[in-house]
Amino acid sequence: MNDIYSVLELNKIKDQILKYSKSEIGNRLINNISIISSRDKLDKSLTLLDEAIRYISKFGTYLNFISVDLFSCLDLAFKGSSLNKLEFLNIKKDIAISNLIKKEFKEHKCIELSLLNEEVNSLYDLNNVLDLINKVIDENGNIKKSASEELNKLYKRKDYLDKKLLTTSKKELEKYKDFILENTSYSYKDNHLLLNVKTSYKSKVKGLIYDVSSSKQTTFIEPFALSEISNEINIINKEIEDEIKRILLELTSKIITYKNEILFNNNKIGEFDYLFSKARYSIDKHCNVIKFTKADKIYLKDAYHPLLEVDKVIKNDFYLDKEKRIMVISGPNAGGKTVALKTLAINILLLKCSLAIFASEESVIDEINYIYLDIGDNQSIENNLSTFSAHIKNISKIINKAKENDLVIIDEIGTGTSPKEGEALSVGIIKKLIKNKPYALVSSHFELLKAFALSSSNSLNASMEFNEAKLIPTYHLRLDIPGKSYGIELAKRFNLDNEIINNAKKILNKNENNYLEEAIKSLNKKEQELKELKDSLEQEKEELLSKIKHNEELEEKYKEKLSDLNELINDEKEELISDVKAKLDDILKKMYQKDNKPHDIIKLKEELDELNKDYIEEESIHNDEELNIGDNVLIIDSSIEGIIKSINKNKLVITTSDGLTIKVNKDNVKKIAKKEKSKKIIVPNIISDDKVPLELNLVGERVDAALIKLEEYLDNAILHNIKEVSVVHGYGSGALRNAIHTYLSKQKYVKDYHLDDINFNHGVTIIHL
Repeated sequence: MNDIYSVLELNKIKDQILKYSKSEIGNRLINNISIISSRDKLDKSLTLLDEAIRYISKFGTYLNFISVDLFSCLDLAFKGSSLNKLEFLNIKKDIAISNLIKKEFKEHKCIELSLLNEEVNSLYDLNNVLDLINKVIDENGNIKKSASEELNKLYKRKDYLDKKLLTTSKKELEKYKDFILENTSYSYKDNHLLLNVKTSYKSKVKGLIYDVSSSKQTTFIEPFALSEISNEINIINKEIEDEIKRILLELTSKIITYKNEILFNNNKIGEFDYLFSKARYSIDKHCNVIKFTKADKIYLKDAYHPLLEVDKVIKNDFYLDKEKRIMVISGPNAGGKTVALKTLAINILLLKCSLAIFASEESVIDEINYIYLDIGDNQSIENNLSTFSAHIKNISKIINKAKENDLVIIDEIGTGTSPKEGEALSVGIIKKLIKNKPYALVSSHFELLKAFALSSSNSLNASMEFNEAKLIPTYHLRLDIPGKSYGIELAKRFNLDNEIINNAKKILNKNENNYLEEAIKSLNKKEQELKELKDSLEQEKEELLSKIKHNEELEEKYKEKLSDLNELINDEKEELISDVKAKLDDILKKMYQKDNKPHDIIKLKEELDELNKDYIEEESIHNDEELNIGDNVLIIDSSIEGIIKSINKNKLVITTSDGLTIKVNKDNVKKIAKKEKSKKIIVPNIISDDKVPLELNLVGERVDAALIKLEEYLDNAILHNIKEVSVVHGYGSGALRNAIHTYLSKQKYVKDYHLDDINFNHGVTIIHL
């Protein structure tokens, strides 16, 4: 049997997924993608993949899982070795990634992604390990000078010696400046600072000769004054190196106690990288995650091969069930039969490997146990087998092993021998497959096999569509329709001699029964009729959708007009309410005039009753609030409060605190809490019998008392229909003026206010009501 991974080119799909991976463990997991035999593990893996896809689709983020495999270094450390700076830095990176993963999921509140959330919550908190490393190693992987007291002392000593070396070198340079090269004064060799001395003057410089240039023109000399310092620096460097080794070994001994937790997180990061790489690949390729289900059928909708360009590929449907488990695909050469076989096989293999499928999410796949393939050239030079022999040997193994709920794929069944024998063998193989009950797809040109598939209740024909007019394949898979091979037609198209073509047709007509050909023609005709009917229905559907869209547009226009009408009604209503309020204010002002006669009061009350009647007729807002006699109510859009004295259906009679009786519609009042005194109720006792002065003096008043007096003063001014008044607040600190201005800015009845600029008196504010 063929190796399904190589035949179906799974490695090419792995290579595509690898482009998304960032970790060593993730790369290894992708390279090791294979069939998951445990159903529970497979379902869990597919659920995680689905949740990862949903996570990326919802939040649009992709965590960067850059990580190396820590097992080898930690294993050696556990056996006594010391971790190096880079390895500690890799551990730090893993801890940072783990913290970031947990932070992301906490912020996004991914409660609905239960399995993925569970995986995230399993990560260990290793911040204590991070603290230990941060005390020793900085973010660039360098050992901190503060890692130990001894290291700090050594670095201070080294800094001192470095400065001393620099100072001394300058003195030596000045001392021997006549003997050294002008352009290159210094050289470094083995941590020693050397003077570049002209060879002819080397005897003039007291020091150690380290080297001579290839031209012999320059001699590199270390003056004795520098040798002692350089040697001491080298000793210090060695002590620093030893101290760093000691520190790293000590840190390793502390870190290695967390070996299991570090390795767990390291593996989990690799698993996340593997999972999100598969998810990103699935999103970019428009794949869907489904699961195997006990459905007694294989239904792949809009399926295509993963290695074909999605923009150019033809999508096909595949359907097999417990009654018709065998599909015989026929059609011309290069018409797509082998691709169709591989499309079904690779998608089922992907699903068994916990990958998304290249088909619609509506697809349904029965539980498939094993996949058996016989695809491609089976000739075996090594075992001295012909194509036919290798083909039959492979099929023999498949027949002996394939059982119910397995999948069998055979390309060009029965080829490699004489057509008559091949046909007979292919029918025999199909009968055996029907008996063993696996799902099976086979491709063939054999007419006898097509006829058998037509007559058998356990199999069905399918064909790759071919454009007879243009003699080119369309790559559409047609179910229940056997296909022609079009060999003679294609030969004619490629200019094979007409005599050969005509002789071939005569031989074919003479030696073959034409009943199958006629049946195929009849089926093709019926299919064309069905296609025309489908196109007609599609056209009717488009027309219906167009009408629906037109009706929706009309409905939208109606809603817009209704909205405009409601807006107009509301504007008119507000204008009416404003007019009523103005008339009401005018009536109330007249009532409170001290020179009113009794008959004037009666006339004004009649006007008020008439106004209430008009107001009730205009208002139509429905009030569901339960109102009872004795309830305190406020007339909406006014400052009038009162107590309900009587209720007659939707009409109320209320009495204000000053004894005024008003009839009002129930819908135009709202219930309020009972108040002993309300500043908003206009009552006679706040109106002075005297005329209201045009100026209010608040100089010397405290802010709170001043604002109360100002409010009473403005109420009286409004009731007496005064349009402009002045308030004297003085200069002072400006606190009283600012408080008055703040109060005025919040009052709707104040049109505007300003300081008395005309008289240049900024201690007075002019108010327009």
